[in-house]
Amino acid sequence: MKKYTIVILLFVFVSYFSNCKSPNSTSTGKEDSTILSPEQAIKDFKIEDGFEIQTIASEPLIEDPVAMGFDEDGNMYFVEMRGYMQNEDGAGENLPLGRIKILSDPDDDGIYDKSKIFMDSLVMPRAVAVVDGGILVIAPPKLLFVRNDNGVAGEQSVIDSAFANAGNVEHQPNGLLRAMDNWIYSAKSDKRIRFINNKWVVEKTQFRGQWGITEDDNGKLYYNENSTMLLGDNFLPNVFAENKNYRRISRNIYSVQMASNKVFPAVKTYVNRGYEPNMLDSNGKLNNVSAACGPVIYRGDNFPAAYYGNAFVPEPAANMIKRLILKEDSNHLTTAYFAYQNREFLTATDERFRPVNGYNSPDGSLIFIDMHRGIIQHTTYLTPYLRKHIDSMHLQRPIGMGRLYRVKWKDNPLSKKMKLSTLSSPDLVTLLSHKNGWYRDMAQRLLVDRQDTSVSKILQDILISGKPEHVKLHSLYTLEGLNKLTPALLANFAEANKSSVVYTSCMKLLEGFNTDKTALDILLKLGSENDRPGKIQLANSLPYFKRNFLSTVKSNQAKLITAFSKDTLIVDAIAGSEEGKEENVIALLKQKKISDTTWTKAIAAAIDRRKKSLIDPVADLNPKQRELYYAGEGNFKTFCGTCHGQNGEGIPKVAPHLAGSNWAMNPDSSIAIRIVLDGLTGSINVTDKFYGPPDYATSMPGLRYNIETNNGVVASVITYIRNAWGNKANPVTVENVAAIRAATQQRTTSYTEPELGFPGKFQMKRSKNKVSVSKK
Repeated sequence: MKKYTIVILLFVFVSYFSNCKSPNSTSTGKEDSTILSPEQAIKDFKIEDGFEIQTIASEPLIEDPVAMGFDEDGNMYFVEMRGYMQNEDGAGENLPLGRIKILSDPDDDGIYDKSKIFMDSLVMPRAVAVVDGGILVIAPPKLLFVRNDNGVAGEQSVIDSAFANAGNVEHQPNGLLRAMDNWIYSAKSDKRIRFINNKWVVEKTQFRGQWGITEDDNGKLYYNENSTMLLGDNFLPNVFAENKNYRRISRNIYSVQMASNKVFPAVKTYVNRGYEPNMLDSNGKLNNVSAACGPVIYRGDNFPAAYYGNAFVPEPAANMIKRLILKEDSNHLTTAYFAYQNREFLTATDERFRPVNGYNSPDGSLIFIDMHRGIIQHTTYLTPYLRKHIDSMHLQRPIGMGRLYRVKWKDNPLSKKMKLSTLSSPDLVTLLSHKNGWYRDMAQRLLVDRQDTSVSKILQDILISGKPEHVKLHSLYTLEGLNKLTPALLANFAEANKSSVVYTSCMKLLEGFNTDKTALDILLKLGSENDRPGKIQLANSLPYFKRNFLSTVKSNQAKLITAFSKDTLIVDAIAGSEEGKEENVIALLKQKKISDTTWTKAIAAAIDRRKKSLIDPVADLNPKQRELYYAGEGNFKTFCGTCHGQNGEGIPKVAPHLAGSNWAMNPDSSIAIRIVLDGLTGSINVTDKFYGPPDYATSMPGLRYNIETNNGVVASVITYIRNAWGNKANPVTVENVAAIRAATQQRTTSYTEPELGFPGKFQMKRSKNKVSVSKK
């Protein structure tokens, strides 16, 4: 449905399908696409001076690879999505063809030349993570734990039966990154997972990205959307509370755009919507990223020091990988800039080079997964334009290919792999200081999984030593995972690490002691001593103590509001913690005689959203209309919710809000039908909010040619959107959709806002459950 951002056309991890000819381009003269062997592909690559690429696995050893995870001894667990797009119609997608394979390197020569099927008969698996005793697998709609019995898949248990229940194959959770804070995070998801007290726990977190997720040395998460090169968090996960009613004022919290989206492909780029204005430059090359996916922050020990902490982002539509340099300011806010202009870190002319994910390796290099295939565009949005190109270039076959590439610095040797499963706990603590972040991460995981508290004193000593900050963070969160922290220890660790992420992390971890008055006193003391980051953390941590120490919390929130009346992060922290009780923030502002219209409007809007959510959405619908509404609820999750949010709230950098949208509730329902059938492109205004570059690419594909969306599906989705989340507008019928489809059957391009003849702004006045509309 409404999928703003050009990228949404593409498969979530490789999104945009490349090699589609622009209407004005000339034929290359080739009758089909050239299939390069792994050796030929290596020669085709152009990479930055000083680096080299090596093939460490390829077909038939791996087929249609999309994701992987390492175990503690360096073996790889690979996800093979073998059911994906076997032809243009997506035939076989529901067949149990997916597999998890174990790749190993028995002779330790750096080439993974042995494979073993660990698990098969999966339908479209999309992520794997090695955990204590087995693996986690996202096999939609479920998140599974599969016991590992000496390399053989054992008992399976369902952790979450609806973990990947929303959205089509382009828009479902993936990633499964075990982060610094011991939680496991996914892209395209608002859930995180952790094993606590002998059971798997799933809880809410911030919604992040689309395909692929990574972290830096400070535990901050990075990800992207297809049309946004790199997004990142300026704060650790779950520092700011999520309030479904409140829209944050600050843009510098989560899902922050890190850099420009400009790309420099090596050759002409043929993308799905290359015929649209400004998609390609005068030479036929892609202007801006349209298939960003699978980012990785380099944390190894093979590259020169200048590359440490850089982000590397695959762009399969342009057959390339970009390098970005990250920079953090004194407030711990991060930005990124291009390593160089007019060129990229790695490019290829081979249209089948489809890098979809990047990983740090135990040998200190970077590893990239190349799905290596012709068709990567999912059938849901496959247009006749794209089908024609697929047929002309014979891109349907072969399938079942895949390559794994190692990128290394020529002059530096690779680190020899260690078998961490054989190491003692004190030896693992030593590895927390290893130059290669892969070893630090794995050592922390193993220490926490073992629950060996005998190393607690060594870990405590690291936190008051002169070790680097990232080593201290590993030690801190290892202690947290071992349940060996106390308020007094956290106070000591914070005082020994002022003006650092360790300091604010200690404040964050005090939230776990929210029934202890001593912990609250320590929190207040730490907040008063530190600079702005400490004040922001104090504003976020105070609400956790509210149940037991209400008056103390409220008085200190009032002090923060008074002292930082112009700091949007402070108000966002306080308002975010008051879901369902947003009036408390209004009262606090009034108490301090603060009348900032930005704050008061944002909080008033949150109150309004909460009230609208209580309205019965089908009260004014007849039985037939209600049937459409309820059918539309499920169809919305499949086609729309993954971009517009499951509650119509919109997703930053992806798509506008639908809840309260003047577009969604336009009296002329034919506008909504036209948009769903043929798409919308260009900048637009939604309920007095601008959506356009640089924050939104604002190009949404139509569903006219989607074999899954007949007139009934379209009618149900629009009826649902126009009546959900407090919206109220007349439903549409199957006949309405059929009539518009027939009248516009010659349409070949997306609509623009002016072209649709939007009838101006209008005001909506509600009387109980009815709405009257008047134009301004």
